Amino acid sequence: MNDYIQIGAAIAGIVSAIIAVLEYIKIKRKNVNLQEQVDNIASTGVALGYYYNFVVNVFSKLREHVLTVEVYKDNSNELEEIKKFDSDSVELHIIMPENLQIESMNSAIKKMRIHRKGDIVSKGSERNFGINFMYNDKGKLIILDFPKPLNAIREHMIKDPKFANLLNSKGTLSNEDIFESKEWRKHEKKELDNFIKTIKLLMKRGRVDEGQAETKFVNIKDVPDSIDGK
Repeated sequence: MNDYIQIGAAIAGIVSAIIAVLEYIKIKRKNVNLQEQVDNIASTGVALGYYYNFVVNVFSKLREHVLTVEVYKDNSNELEEIKKFDSDSVELHIIMPENLQIESMNSAIKKMRIHRKGDIVSKGSERNFGINFMYNDKGKLIILDFPKPLNAIREHMIKDPKFANLLNSKGTLSNEDIFESKEWRKHEKKELDNFIKTIKLLMKRGRVDEGQAETKFVNIKDVPDSIDGK
């Protein structure tokens, strides 16, 4: 179980949390009103880390006006072609899971990985970075990404005193119905909504997507089930 999430997301969550603290300090110095606009919960720190580690990197490439992508054959490591896209022909779709359960997050990752993969080519000494993507019916490049650090929110919730009393002495859940409880679902939704709100706020404040297509947060159900986009 947890082939996709467990180790990678745990590391990503820790790294994101460290970076988030540093970036949060910087942002607080720029605008003391930030903490009044987002909730002081786990998803804020995770969103900060994801924003600075991924979103900013994507849009820094788009600001070069032409995005060069090395496209691989059928999710293999064999290069098929190198394509160039005008920045206004590229969109970023951030895939959101139905909830924070392991199965839901792994389903989102699996669905993302159905689609083609490639590398965004960087200039100079900067490293290329990998993406999953698809084309829409107008030929636009749609970059697909699932925020794996969301798992850190789930782990934080399990340790929250409101839910920790449902863990047994071995640290495992003594009642699997915790995930179906009204209290868990309510807080889960609050965290996911706050994650999206924080990313949008940071993007607006940083103006990283200025002049670019709007970044979209898409439900896993709205992501095509096959590589041909159907």
